Amino acid sequence: MECPPCGLGEQWYLTARCGCLCKSCPWGTQICPSNNYCLNTTNWCDGVEDCPDDEVNCPSTPIPVCPSTPFCPSHFVLAGKESRTGCPVYTCIPPTTPPTTTLAMPCPKPVCPEGFDLSFTPKQLYEMCDRYDCIPTPTTLAPPPCPERECPEGYKAFDTVSQGSLFGEDAESLFCPDYECLPEDETAICPPPQCPERYETVIADSQSILDSCPAYECTVIITTTVCPLPSCPEGMQLLYIRDNDTSVCQKYTCILITTPSQTMTPIPTPAPCEHRVPVCSAGEEIYQSNPTTEPCPEFSCKSIGKPPTSTTMAPDDLLARVECKIDGHNFNTFDGSVLNIEPCNHILAKDKIYDEWNISINNKCNITGDCDQYLKVTQDQKVFNLNPDLTITWDKNDYTVNQIQHLSSSNKNFTVSRIGNSVQFQSQTHDFYVEWDINMNVRIGGVDDKEHKVYGLCGFYTRNRADDKTKPDGNLAVSTQEFGKAWTIEGDECKKDQCIKEDNAKAYKLCIRIESEPFTSCHNKVEPSRFLNGCLKEVCGCLQLGKTEEECQCQAIGRYVKQCLEAEPNASLDGWKIATKCYTECGPGEVYQDCFKASCERTCQNIQQDHKACPDRGGRCVSGCFCAPGLVRKGDHCVPPEQCRDCRCEGYGDPHYVSFDRHNFTFNGLCSYVAARDINPLGNHMFQVITRHSKCSDSPVRVCNTAVTILYDSHTVLLEEANNDTVVVLVDEESVINFPQNMNWLTLEKHNDMQVAAVIASIQLEVTYSIENHGFAIKLPSSLYYNKTEGLCGMYH
Repeated sequence: MECPPCGLGEQWYLTARCGCLCKSCPWGTQICPSNNYCLNTTNWCDGVEDCPDDEVNCPSTPIPVCPSTPFCPSHFVLAGKESRTGCPVYTCIPPTTPPTTTLAMPCPKPVCPEGFDLSFTPKQLYEMCDRYDCIPTPTTLAPPPCPERECPEGYKAFDTVSQGSLFGEDAESLFCPDYECLPEDETAICPPPQCPERYETVIADSQSILDSCPAYECTVIITTTVCPLPSCPEGMQLLYIRDNDTSVCQKYTCILITTPSQTMTPIPTPAPCEHRVPVCSAGEEIYQSNPTTEPCPEFSCKSIGKPPTSTTMAPDDLLARVECKIDGHNFNTFDGSVLNIEPCNHILAKDKIYDEWNISINNKCNITGDCDQYLKVTQDQKVFNLNPDLTITWDKNDYTVNQIQHLSSSNKNFTVSRIGNSVQFQSQTHDFYVEWDINMNVRIGGVDDKEHKVYGLCGFYTRNRADDKTKPDGNLAVSTQEFGKAWTIEGDECKKDQCIKEDNAKAYKLCIRIESEPFTSCHNKVEPSRFLNGCLKEVCGCLQLGKTEEECQCQAIGRYVKQCLEAEPNASLDGWKIATKCYTECGPGEVYQDCFKASCERTCQNIQQDHKACPDRGGRCVSGCFCAPGLVRKGDHCVPPEQCRDCRCEGYGDPHYVSFDRHNFTFNGLCSYVAARDINPLGNHMFQVITRHSKCSDSPVRVCNTAVTILYDSHTVLLEEANNDTVVVLVDEESVINFPQNMNWLTLEKHNDMQVAAVIASIQLEVTYSIENHGFAIKLPSSLYYNKTEGLCGMYH
């Protein structure tokens, strides 16, 4: 049931008797007419679409231009923090040395440059001098008019190939064209290059800088603020800093002028600088890696034309986990920006330097018009598609995770694993990883060492949010819509979400559930209003696919629970599935977990490794069905560890042996030998596997495994090669003809005439014999036989 529209700024709701009432939105919120939701006023026009109305008709505001970074006295510490103006607030923190009996150094007078306001903060314990902040002064300066084009005598002004520079974002903004000054007569003596005010001089070719009349360009300096006038407190000397910073305003620092006290200790003479110049590789150049104010320069290598790898400390949230997260329409970039984009046929992340790998999301539609999305991972010209059903397409064939793990076991370029309801692709050659779940949510990581080398819809990774909307051509997008369009690729047409009024009302009813118990314990960590808009779109699209309301609600709310438990692991959400009727059925031996934090499950392959085999995922959650405590994963099933049979010994050919510890050797004696048995000093063995070596050819002479005998309890099983190229099976000297055979102590399976497998389940022994290559395989569980076997197969440890 839907009520008629209310008055301006009012929200309708239903009474207990299905009556309609209108009430004003709470203070600090504003009504979203499209979905009847009161949204915080601070979320309107903030660049993130929280409801269909909050980013409509928003005024365009220019990106604030901040004054240059101030510098504190040499014995002060400069600290910065974000502010609502967009420009950081800087604090000069005095030293915290406790008072001594010596004469304290006089405190300089607090001074901030022009363009900053002085603000005192409380002094900390043992601090000698006042602490103060230099806060940027808000500016509304309009851009100055374009100056006339001027060139010195002997030069003539010409238009450059570039289009110039634009002040502002609208069509009526000030346009100042760039121009270049070319010498009228190359043989004449020309004055040095000179450009008018608000233009900077750029030598077109660094090789011609020593020419008598070098060609140069006058490029507009784009700024909407005035550089602060450099100044230092009394008793301090101003020194300019020269570095690679492209800021408009010159950096400087203030050095305290001190007079050394009289002392009997001679002042040591500084040691001469030891200049060590590195040998750079092809495509690299030398640069000074330490500050130019240091007495001795240090040099390193970097890519030609690229900024050096940053060594500055990043915020804790970036250092902790550099990941791009895509949950529905919500993008969290590598640098932490939050964007609202509908992903469909887009490049998510790619190698910016060499284009050796990229990750994209693609749309694929069938003949009936039904569409699905899949994740495409390309590395070194090999293509892998991660499908919604968690299968993988490789070389145009579809595989399950288990199948591709077997196929790629000898491939060192990538690994694939499944964790709960998600599949993870790990590149071994480029070190990135991709995680994709059944709800088509994506995580991309492993780019910590790839600053300035990765960009896409996940942002330009520089540890700086300001350049996240970098387009493929290197320019910044003005809007999120322009940014998304710039990274579009070819693919089947994507259907726009057209949520009809009835589905929108249902979606709101299902999504608003997160505002009640037990989800209130998450509200201080995951803001409901920000989640709600994505939930509405997700549920609406889910309903249009023909799924039930319960399925759509559980899918969306499950994502909110996952985000909550990542932010607050101790949140009390145990009863959320009962409250929302979101029941999940798992297979035998499995239990459902909302937040599984290990990087992998315990499996038959890693059961003997320590806890480091599956380290914690750094707080990240994966939901789904996992093996119950005490069980391990074996293919698609959960089994006790003793059913793994992960110890494997093999023999084949001339004959060659591969021991339980994977040691290779050749042993071609003519006799019967114990391949494997349990260790028992008294000779009372639970089992023995004996191989028979016989001559299988005279010219050249070859020795082969012609039979395998299993001794268990009072029983004997013989697997032997017959003259007609088939395997003969004798159990307690009785011939076995029909397969499979299931006895109370033995199971026999014949895969074909040339291969037979025998399994004794009570001791978890499996033996396979094949006459195709005169080979055999012995499998045992490590949990039962670790350090407890002997024979040609050795001891497993």
